[in-house]
Parts: sequence; C-alpha cells; structure tokens
Amino acid sequence: MRFHLAAIGASALLALVPACASNPASAAPRPSPAGTQRHQAPATLTAAPAADVRARAKQILGQPQRAPSRDEVRALGSAGYDEFWATWQSAAEPPSARARALTLAGWTGDGRALEALLAVARDAASPTVFRRAAIHGLPGAGADRAREPLGAFLAEISAEVRDAAARALGELQGPETRKLLESQLARETDLQVRSSLERSLKEQKPPP
Repeated sequence: MRFHLAAIGASALLALVPACASNPASAAPRPSPAGTQRHQAPATLTAAPAADVRARAKQILGQPQRAPSRDEVRALGSAGYDEFWATWQSAAEPPSARARALTLAGWTGDGRALEALLAVARDAASPTVFRRAAIHGLPGAGADRAREPLGAFLAEISAEVRDAAARALGELQGPETRKLLESQLARETDLQVRSSLERSLKEQKPPP
C-alpha cells in the first residue's frame, strides 16, 4: 500500500501510525505542497510557554488520522522539535508513533533536525520504517541542503529507501532536483520507485 505526504508532494501525514505497523513501506508521510491547503500559523504560538507548545505537539502526535499543515508544525519551533525527538527516542512508544515523530521533527525546521535525521536515515542497521520516516522529514529540515543527501539515497540497495528519497525530492524545486529525478528514472527498475520518480517530476515547476 502506498501512502502520500501528498495524501512526501501532495497529501499529508494521514495514517502513518496505523500503516507502518503492518507495512513499513507505507510509513512515510508526504506533506502538502507549497500553496496547497496552507494554514496561517498562530502568530503567538512560538512565543507561548515551552510546556504549552510541547502539549500541542503531543496533541498532534495523538491524532494520527489528522494531517497537520506544514505551517502548523513549523510554528511549534524548537519546543515542538524537542517533544517529537523525545517521542522518537522513547522505546516505550510504538514504532508507528516513533516514525511519525521523526518526520514531524523535520517539519519543525529546527536547526538540529537536518543532521539528526540524516544520522537515522544513513544508519543501514536501523529498521527501514525509521529510515524512510527520517528521509521524509529532510525537505522540511534542510530545504535545499537536503537535496544532495536525498540524491545519494536514490542509490541505496533498498527499493523502499529509494522510494522515500524519490518522493521527498518532489518537495524540492529546481533544475538540480529535476536532473536527479530524471537520471534515476533512466536506470530505475523497481516499478514503485519509478512511479514515485514520475510523480515527483510532475510536481516540478516548468523551467522559466
């Protein structure tokens, strides 16, 4: 079963928690693309007490069937990142919740997120569900800085990891992204990964 964080360019974090328990390949959310169902982040949220922000982050984690907007998660800032990262690190949490928390940590845009997620995504000994979740958080964590490492994940042996990278690249624009996607599509043999590559290419804006 394939699941969109378009439904990582067009549906959102729905069903991440239930899905990954039964099918690790489907555990990656895909955020709504820029300009699609964007909601204004509460202006005072990042100035709220950290305890209140972390409580809001817990609320988002506790609603796996609801897709928060990227702006909503980014508004949580560093306190939200702390809550999501603590959930990821907690062995007491189910794998589905930990995977969801990983992706959301990236969506906060916190300065610590990029390297932290890359460490998980690059760990070949880590369960694929966690590697995929970390990859799906990279565009939110590093924007253009995520492009090169995402391109490197397209060369992974695991088709599930390649698929996650192909989907995540759909959130990044630019000729460099298009080149990565087209180059991988020319040699990709896995049908699911090819489908993700084609979808991400369609999400690229036409060159000026």
